[in-house]
Amino acid sequence: VALDRYAHAEAAGHLTSAMALAERGGDAAVHSLLAERERVNRLARRMDEWEEDLARLAQSVEHLDDGSRDAALRQGQLALARHHYAVWVGHKEDSARHATDAVRLARAVDHPAFTAEALLRLGTDRWEEGRFEEAWTSLEEAYQTALLADLPAVAAHSLETQMQLLMFHGGSAARILEGLSRCTELYSAAQDESGKVRTLNKLLYVPVAQGVGDYHEAQAYFEQALPIAQRIGDYAAEMLLERNAGLLYTCQGDAILAGVHFDRATALSIAHKEAWTRPIVENYVGFSLLQQGRLSEAGACQMRAATQLREQQTHLWMVKAITALGWIAFYSGDWREAEARATESIAESEAFSE
Repeated sequence: VALDRYAHAEAAGHLTSAMALAERGGDAAVHSLLAERERVNRLARRMDEWEEDLARLAQSVEHLDDGSRDAALRQGQLALARHHYAVWVGHKEDSARHATDAVRLARAVDHPAFTAEALLRLGTDRWEEGRFEEAWTSLEEAYQTALLADLPAVAAHSLETQMQLLMFHGGSAARILEGLSRCTELYSAAQDESGKVRTLNKLLYVPVAQGVGDYHEAQAYFEQALPIAQRIGDYAAEMLLERNAGLLYTCQGDAILAGVHFDRATALSIAHKEAWTRPIVENYVGFSLLQQGRLSEAGACQMRAATQLREQQTHLWMVKAITALGWIAFYSGDWREAEARATESIAESEAFSE
């Protein structure tokens, strides 16, 4: 009931009480409740509690390892939980390794529901690395597997991520909007408000990604989504909404409001110990500064972004930052540097078929 109201702290408290009562039922009974509490604390971004639960889960999985199918499934679920944490704190190599392990173990135990969830995360990870063909394949399998397993929320999330990929890989607005419409249907069937918010966020972003569209309609999507994200405590979605709202205002030439939303996105990222999105915000701020003609500040911003994105292996946005450095050099009259940055960004793009 508490989760239905998105009262995450209350739900975690109830699960803690249930764990105490379940101790008589054995370690396996306690483990299932601990795994659920980890998921709740992850969704709420209650970082201290989340980290503590992950440590306890690892101990529990090791203690319960008897070589059985259930033990292998618990190992896979732990790998996926570790993947989520690595993504949040910006440890790209760890996130990729854990996602791969989760898919391998899910297939080994022949568990369709868990396989769909693991494939979704692997596909998302591959997309963030710029490995588009691998990402699409994993996401399509996740989508089909989730539909067969009657998991509309996982199916919707897989399709939603495919539409995100199309935004960055030359997909038409009509195809993207059609896919997002299907996502809305599936999330409604699952009564998934977080999914609804993410879909609205992508509808907000379509005009930005395509370079055409109704910015006022996009603003309406933002105003519809933000209160929902705040009400249900979805800080990750709230952060992305603020980030994209900043970009939306940049496209409309309103640097002041863009800065307000970028600052909010950064504050949410810092407050919840999230690392992955901060250099992306830096990249967006750099574009806003470039638009204002503040070339020196824009260059410093994009250089920081490019360095951090390279360290995180977030190749797609890294190329955006390198390209921006080329434009800044061009407008500064440094033709040689502009050409060098253009050559670098093309080479990096070709490395992952963008």
